[in-house]
Amino acid sequence: MLIGQCMGAGKPEEVRMYKKHILKLDFIITFINAIIFFIVLRPVMSLFGVSDAVKDTAVNILTLYAICSVFFYPTSFAVAGALRGTGDTKFVMIVSISSMFIFRIGAAYFFAKGLNMGIMGTWLAMVSDWVIRSLIFHIRFKRGRWAQNRVI
Repeated sequence: MLIGQCMGAGKPEEVRMYKKHILKLDFIITFINAIIFFIVLRPVMSLFGVSDAVKDTAVNILTLYAICSVFFYPTSFAVAGALRGTGDTKFVMIVSISSMFIFRIGAAYFFAKGLNMGIMGTWLAMVSDWVIRSLIFHIRFKRGRWAQNRVI
């Protein structure tokens, strides 16, 4: 909402400042969540009556998720939100849908079946989606074309 208000007021420099602050806050919150996640992960897993192999697999998947979310989730989603706030919604939608189909679905199949990684490959594909989105949205924001958009 702040981004859209700054755009409507014709203040692209404030957009950059708020995006930076929002992203920083998102990194901090995601990091704190990951720490809490690691503290409760094993105790929560012990509540389920599943085999040790299933618990180990779940812990591996959730560890991958927690670590990668700290580095890539904020940039892949907070920067996208900032771009949407600037009126660059069509670009964000196209990248998000394309990335989801190519990486979350296509790469998941490739990693899981083609490279025989199983369920871990599916989660690795999700992380690859975050990485690609992060790069694309960061480049898009950095180029600054969004500053020419009109937001009412």
